[in-house]
Amino acid sequence: DTYILFGDPATNLQLQPTHALPLEAGWNLVSFNLQPLESSAPEDVLAPIEGKYDLVYAYQADDLQDPWKIYDPTAPSYVNDLVSMNETQGYWIHMTEADTLAIPGNPPTSTDIPLWTTTGGWNLVGYPSAGAGTLPDVLRDHGVGEDFSLIYAYHADDLQDPWKLYDPTAPGYVNDLTEMTPGWGYWIHVSADHTWQVDY
Repeated sequence: DTYILFGDPATNLQLQPTHALPLEAGWNLVSFNLQPLESSAPEDVLAPIEGKYDLVYAYQADDLQDPWKIYDPTAPSYVNDLVSMNETQGYWIHMTEADTLAIPGNPPTSTDIPLWTTTGGWNLVGYPSAGAGTLPDVLRDHGVGEDFSLIYAYHADDLQDPWKLYDPTAPGYVNDLTEMTPGWGYWIHVSADHTWQVDY
């Protein structure tokens, strides 16, 4: 996290926690680890990169009929069913040019993230913590037990091999995803419904 100064320096200078997300041109799979400071509406959360992105997708596994949610800044409002953004979700953001998204917010103490089996077991989530968590412990010891089979991340800055994988049944050399880190979005496949507890 970084901090930005706000307020009148002559009277009241405060430090505001800010999560800065470097975004590459093209698709990025990201999340943020702070509760948005004021509005959670996509147009407000994404205001720092206005004009530099053209699509945002989220995947809400508890919506069996229509899990994919979209925000298109140029579309009529009735087209967009992604109406809020928060620290529990992962987001696909398509950038028309590289930039950094700075999100001021408040650190959560702890976050409960539901993991559902309703859409085949796949969930697209964030990791709202201040630091990295080692796999598999970060899931196994925080409410998920052994009921997960695959985790994927997409690191857009790795042009040679952007997809990262953790498979708890695979030999260690197969897994190039060894920890969960704030800032990335994660696809997690579960075999039972659980609530994942993420401590900040």
